[in-house]
Amino acid sequence: MRFVLAAAGLLCCCRAQAADTHGILVLEEWGVYSATADRRVTDPNATTGHATMSRDVHLLERTHHICAQLGTHFGIRYHLRDDFPANSLAVAVDVQHPPMVNTRGAMQSHDEMIRQVPAHSSTYTGWIFAEPRELVGGVWHIVVRHGGDTEIDEKFDVRTACAPPVS
Repeated sequence: MRFVLAAAGLLCCCRAQAADTHGILVLEEWGVYSATADRRVTDPNATTGHATMSRDVHLLERTHHICAQLGTHFGIRYHLRDDFPANSLAVAVDVQHPPMVNTRGAMQSHDEMIRQVPAHSSTYTGWIFAEPRELVGGVWHIVVRHGGDTEIDEKFDVRTACAPPVS
């Protein structure tokens, strides 16, 4: 995995029209993105052993159908409701995926981390397929929780056999 997190200060602060509202978070968009990997942060609990911080994250295609190919980024962008009374909110982000072998040689089917969602800024969370062992087809979920409540649960159908692009 590259459990991809875009640092708030590195994102364009322009917001798209809200797509869906769940409690205190607003889901803006989802799908395939372009992004520049900025740095890796060691995370021994992650399937790949690290998380990747990215910048310049841009939606390429709004879709729930993802082609598992090396270099493909997919995920969600969301923000705190405008009336949220604090400057940020700690959330648990859980990427649930079909089982894959982690860096310790064991099977792992989710990656979870705590992160801060800043007020008045969009937050991107996703995955980049960076190693062949990550190219696992099936149903993937990106789940964002706060205080035990599921705020966002976005489901993706990841396929390993994909049609070539139409030119």
